[in-house]
Amino acid sequence: TTWGSGNVGTDWNLAAERVGNAIQNVNNRWLMIVEGVGNATWWGSNLMGVDTHPIRLQVPNKVVYSVHEYANDTFTQTWFK
Repeated sequence: TTWGSGNVGTDWNLAAERVGNAIQNVNNRWLMIVEGVGNATWWGSNLMGVDTHPIRLQVPNKVVYSVHEYANDTFTQTWFK
């Protein structure tokens, strides 16, 4: 998964925009909650691409960025030790 590469097959921000705009066509009052991309050590928490490639929806100010974190019993992160 990528963020900001421009590859429609892997870019999470482009997928989130497509889905968010489709949902807004049905109900433009809803907020879109978007989690980050991940890798083997930090699943769903990487939002570094938002700075240069933010989610842009047809109706602005409807995106909530959310990190995804797991407890130690699922995956022990170094900052939880």
